[in-house]
Amino acid sequence: SAGGVSLDMFTDTNLEFGTLVFPNTFQTITELTVIPLVDLLRSITGHPAIGAFGIICLMFWVIFNPVIGIALMPILGLGLLNFLFGNRVVFFAAPIVWFGVAWGVFILIRFMTSWFFSRHHTASSSENSTASSPVNHASQMPSYVTRHAAMVMPVSALVVTVLVYLQSYNPLTRPYLPKPSFSREVLTGFTTLDSHIKSRTDQKPPVIASWWDYGYIATFLSDMATLHDGGIQTSPVTHFVARALTADSQAETAAILTFLAENGLAGLRSKSTVKGALEASFEAFTDSSATDGTNIGKTDIYLVLTHQMVPWMGAISQLGMWDAEHGKPVNIRPGDNTLAYQTIKCNDNSGSPYLICAGRRFDLSNGTIDQSPLIGRMVETEAGKIITHRQYERRQGLVMQAHDLGNAKTQMHIMHPRLYQSSFNQLFYLDAANPQYFSLIDDKFPFYRIYKVKN
Repeated sequence: SAGGVSLDMFTDTNLEFGTLVFPNTFQTITELTVIPLVDLLRSITGHPAIGAFGIICLMFWVIFNPVIGIALMPILGLGLLNFLFGNRVVFFAAPIVWFGVAWGVFILIRFMTSWFFSRHHTASSSENSTASSPVNHASQMPSYVTRHAAMVMPVSALVVTVLVYLQSYNPLTRPYLPKPSFSREVLTGFTTLDSHIKSRTDQKPPVIASWWDYGYIATFLSDMATLHDGGIQTSPVTHFVARALTADSQAETAAILTFLAENGLAGLRSKSTVKGALEASFEAFTDSSATDGTNIGKTDIYLVLTHQMVPWMGAISQLGMWDAEHGKPVNIRPGDNTLAYQTIKCNDNSGSPYLICAGRRFDLSNGTIDQSPLIGRMVETEAGKIITHRQYERRQGLVMQAHDLGNAKTQMHIMHPRLYQSSFNQLFYLDAANPQYFSLIDDKFPFYRIYKVKN
């Protein structure tokens, strides 16, 4: 480590924990992705050419101002940390790159202004020296040039600045309208959960199970503990939450969440010293629930599933579809363990027996795509409830889900059957909870659904 920062967290693909090996969560965080130099310059200035111009001008500025330049070079060096820590640190270098652009533009305008005046002076002097008239003609600038000379540089600088701005951040073609990190509806859900907790009759300590991005804000709005947050997203807890979300058994999901809530990181550490001990604990929960239908727990666990977790599923599955005992991914296709919702747009041609989606013809009567039997299942929902369920001959084919979200909005997904079977998909999209393990507490589909784990 250096300065209290563990470089292994940023550079290692996998992390060891006792006898277990987990994927590094940092590998799935976009801000920590190392981006190529061209994309780096584009992210800073909007165009690689502008970024390259700024860096070149900055180098010339350092040559002419070595003392000040050397003192400021570490700021540019922060930008180079992109290649170690990812693009999260790029913004530190942005101001000095733009300083190089501004200095370069200033020098170019000053050079052009000086060139223009000197050229006119040379031409006037040549005319005076060759004139036959005895009258001495002084080399005078035109009056309008003299009168407005002081405005040449600032006006030119303004014009160039506007052109560069329109190229990099044109508000008409590329408006910068940052979206909030979390939707208002989801935040309202955490607030509502707080009201629910206060109305309980029992006094079990409550805990929220969701993805780590919600950790801090969930605790702030609900005054409840969370299984993990942005401060401990690289701990084994994140892997097991991801595994719970992607599990194809709701019993396994409930078992994992219960163990994490009641035993925490200390429990994981104690069970990770002996291979198979952790899996045995999960199986013991499932077996006891199957035997007597109950499993008296010490905590109330609330599973919060949101629409924002849908695009996060790629990262969640990379962490959850993983064999920690052998330290390798659980692949669903050769060399790939990623599950993702593929959103497609389809036409609304009710007069045709086919749907044209993403330029392909879907025959939902036979489960074919461009006449190839690729679809294994078709599910339609309305208001978050299943209204149509079709099974085709190819059992392990792709799954198509069509969701009527209300207000004339529909959402179409194509997915791997393993994602269809996941607890996240069954609970969030299909409201198909196994009553032995989950009970629905708050249903605000398509924004969020909150379940209580029956532990």
